Amino acid sequence: MTKIEVNLEEGNLRDNMLARLSWALAPVENYELVLAGCENPGEVSLPGEFDEAVGPLLESMLQKAQWRSRPFSGIEPGHLRVQQEGDDDPWDENISSSFRNEGSKLCLLSSRIRAVELPRLRQRSGNRFRDWVEDWKRDYSKAAVIATGPSFDWYSEFDFGDQFVVTCNSAIVNREMMEQVQPELVVFADPIFHFGPSQYAGKFRASLLEAASEFEFKIAIPEMYAFLFLASFPEFENRTIFLPSRPDLPEFNLDLCGDFIVRTTKNILTYLMLPLAGSVAKEIKVLGCDGRALKEDSYFWGHSQSAQITDKMANIQAVHPGFFEIDYNEYYLEHCGMLEQLLRDGEIGGSRFYSVTPSKIPALGHRAVSDELAATVDDDIVEALSEGGYSKLKQEAARLEVRGEKIGLISVNPSLKNGVGHALYQDLSMKQAIEVSGKGFVSIGQSDLIDELKGDFILPSFTSTMFEIVRSDESRQHVLAAQFVDELLISLKLLSDVADTSEAVVFLYLGHSSILALLRARLATFRAPFGKIVVNLFSGYFDLSDKKSEILDLVNAGLLSSFVQDEERIEVTVDSVMLRDVLARRTGVALDVLPMAPSQTFESSQSPSKEGAPIRVVFPSQAESIRGFDLLKRFIDRRASEYEGKIDFIIRQRAPWDWKYVKPFRDRKNVKWIVGDLSEDEYIDLIVSGEVILLPYSPEGFRLRTSSILAEAWSLGTPVVVANHTWLAHQVVEVGAGWIASQMTVDALAAALDEMIRDRDLIPTMCDTDRLRAWLDENSIENFVSKVVGSRCELSCPDVMKVSASLTEVEKLESLELDWKTRLWEKARQKKSLVPYPIRRVMRWMFWTCLSTGRKIYRAVKR
Repeated sequence: MTKIEVNLEEGNLRDNMLARLSWALAPVENYELVLAGCENPGEVSLPGEFDEAVGPLLESMLQKAQWRSRPFSGIEPGHLRVQQEGDDDPWDENISSSFRNEGSKLCLLSSRIRAVELPRLRQRSGNRFRDWVEDWKRDYSKAAVIATGPSFDWYSEFDFGDQFVVTCNSAIVNREMMEQVQPELVVFADPIFHFGPSQYAGKFRASLLEAASEFEFKIAIPEMYAFLFLASFPEFENRTIFLPSRPDLPEFNLDLCGDFIVRTTKNILTYLMLPLAGSVAKEIKVLGCDGRALKEDSYFWGHSQSAQITDKMANIQAVHPGFFEIDYNEYYLEHCGMLEQLLRDGEIGGSRFYSVTPSKIPALGHRAVSDELAATVDDDIVEALSEGGYSKLKQEAARLEVRGEKIGLISVNPSLKNGVGHALYQDLSMKQAIEVSGKGFVSIGQSDLIDELKGDFILPSFTSTMFEIVRSDESRQHVLAAQFVDELLISLKLLSDVADTSEAVVFLYLGHSSILALLRARLATFRAPFGKIVVNLFSGYFDLSDKKSEILDLVNAGLLSSFVQDEERIEVTVDSVMLRDVLARRTGVALDVLPMAPSQTFESSQSPSKEGAPIRVVFPSQAESIRGFDLLKRFIDRRASEYEGKIDFIIRQRAPWDWKYVKPFRDRKNVKWIVGDLSEDEYIDLIVSGEVILLPYSPEGFRLRTSSILAEAWSLGTPVVVANHTWLAHQVVEVGAGWIASQMTVDALAAALDEMIRDRDLIPTMCDTDRLRAWLDENSIENFVSKVVGSRCELSCPDVMKVSASLTEVEKLESLELDWKTRLWEKARQKKSLVPYPIRRVMRWMFWTCLSTGRKIYRAVKR
């Protein structure tokens, strides 16, 4: 038998507490109840604000109760302790009316005591729901959810005859709506408004009984309320499902037939309505979710008077005063964020959401079906959600030099935050090329853009780089990708406010498959004008190098094929013929290939060497293993001294923190180390200073990946040394302006350099060939921009055996096994691989948890 010990509160609070407790224990038959803290009063009357149905329950409970004058030790006043038979671990709950969650704790009481019955109940509910959905899917291909905000009354403007309709809460009191719409499903989930002992809750239950006797709707409620509900309505069991829920589900579940569980939230829309509607249809309209302005913070939000039990609002506040002691803005912003996450999760799975009535909730305002509805989104809510970023971005957009101009090209450049590396200079080259046509250019860069670049042509927006998104674990990648798409669309909207973007091409060079489905979903209701979005899958090589993923994002559900068949605003490209061919073989879709333009345009200026002087060989890239830096260090350690008087090595080591690995080799007479970031002029001087550019990039990272440094070297008339089985080697074979190391080994690199020394007389003229000039013309920045902004690529689904003549080479690349010593060395040098996978997962979890906690503390202090 279950033993329940209660430390009562005093006076009127005692009677209030006893009445609520008797309501919660009604579904429990066998229990031992001890009431402590006062003498047996002999008779306890039902407080006047309670539902009359509670009276007999209170009387029955008191007949079973034992009284104890002294309070129990270890139990606070207003708390109860439950000890179940066979369970050595009792639980303690606060059920004082001043505690905000007392309603939930009391509702949970019966389901915890009768927990052994839940698995069978859950199985019956799951089977019943699947049977319902099978029937609903035969009748409906679309769904609608009708909430009880002020725009609830717009229901009469719509025809719901072909839609599966879910409505909620006190909407059932509006008989006209119930008769016109005939909702298939009614949901409710609030512990005090629907399952509590107040007169308000009693009137709701009476309205439910009346509506259920007239209309043939089904009912869905959380599992925790099952026994309380069936104690009042045993006749409704076969028309009701009881949904299990957990607050820690990483993603929202919109397929309850597959996994019968929902994520616990504090709002009926995200808790039940959308997961249930999403389990029936992929297209979902939302009506009656108005939200509110932040300054209207005296209550949750407004409600339609025709769908509200208005005469009992004072009553429920009297019975449950603690429930209404809340920061309404904090609750509201949490709901806004939860709703955005649910819609993103659904859109990733192929669902579409549309708000057909006004809403000040950003997630719905951004998905409004008209500009008039979208205009209802409150800037102060967006401001609060983005921590001040929205208004700041507005100011930055107003400062751009393109105000009033006609924009031809918008570069989406999440890596752009300063003048270091390719990011800025590639955009500068594109800007110069597009301005020849008389159109303007804008770049959307990092939110922490340096001050020197602000107010020119760069809008500082993105909080994550594409590489951060791609390299994140799956769950975080979804969050970052959705945030990236939001930031992009907000930026495009702001740009359309200050300039003419009606024909602008939006170009994302560092594109990835993780954002394609999100972009498509959000563009369905995005109203800002522009021509098209070109997404170049530069980051697609990450998918191919990771054998666990095998570009699943692209292959599953035929994502690329669907873009080819029906997408009008998004164009998908690649910049590597080899990546194109691999994708074509796996998806049946041949994407267009963009030219490999240099990030900067140089004039050919080969720097001649003095007769008899060593050949200047420059390694200008980043100090990364995949770029051959580890191979280069091993070469310098073992073989560099053999080339004194023959080769002078100039090696750029971008990361100063790696200097300790270089220290053993710093005394080599023919090796010069350049540490740290370089300015534009310094970078050009470094490239120009070389007679040969050394690019020993690894096949692990550059099998399908391009490199603009190759184009920059050749545009300067400088030959290169590259590693075999890479995109770079493929270009050298085609053009002939360089040497290829057969493997990623010290000896293979030495053999390539020996061949270079033997060909020394050819070095000044090696790039002066018709083949290279044709390659440079084809891959010029002008041709690159022309291809991006030109007509839509003709995509097709070709015979996979006729994709290109290089299929045999592609097959070789995919099955390539590197020399085992080289592979072992590469893995050993990658720090991540030295840490076991489970430990890396724990470390990542600890990092993001600490970061999240820090942000919450910062926001709390800021407020």
